[in-house]
Amino acid sequence: MKKIPFGPDWPRREHFFHFIEDVRCVVNVTHRVDVTELVQAVRQSGRRFYAVYIALVTQLVNRRSEFRMTRDEQGEPCFFEQVSPSYVIFHEDTETFTALVTPWTGEFESFYDALVRDMERYKNDTRRQIPCGMTEGTFDISCLPWLDFDSFDMHIFDEGAYLPPIITWGRYVRRGDRVEMPVALELHHAAADGFHMARFFRELEEEGRALAKKL
Repeated sequence: MKKIPFGPDWPRREHFFHFIEDVRCVVNVTHRVDVTELVQAVRQSGRRFYAVYIALVTQLVNRRSEFRMTRDEQGEPCFFEQVSPSYVIFHEDTETFTALVTPWTGEFESFYDALVRDMERYKNDTRRQIPCGMTEGTFDISCLPWLDFDSFDMHIFDEGAYLPPIITWGRYVRRGDRVEMPVALELHHAAADGFHMARFFRELEEEGRALAKKL
């Protein structure tokens, strides 16, 4: 997986090393995203909302370097040219999950098709277990469709230098004439600040509305 170095003039260089060496911390923000148009469009198109949303988020993640960050062999900050989602499919009969990684294809339609193929291929395979988020060049994404949560937090017990984002969404519900869905974004402070996280949620809503018009 190709890694691209940040230049010496990268504005967040001091911020990165402060939060990776001096004050290691992870930020988690949960926001209710408006998915009214997207839910309706997905239903009308006969597509799978789970695969649609993974594809939507993956497309957005690959547009921003702060969500693709890693370090080179010398510990210098850099970012992957592209990343792929590590996600799960749930088995109701055993109440277990199968973890998968579908390589990002570079555009929504082909990636959605690849996701559906992988989900179908492994939907009955309860043996396949890939540790989520532990494959280089991936980020962790999952869903709690049974719960409309207010906040979500996941602890990674490593040395405190886990840089990929962890994105989790819950059950969408109707509130008045709108449909909202809780989405949680967990990210190391070395990779991004509150501004970048707020932009992620804003673009997620905007991209969802734009996608709804295309489905």
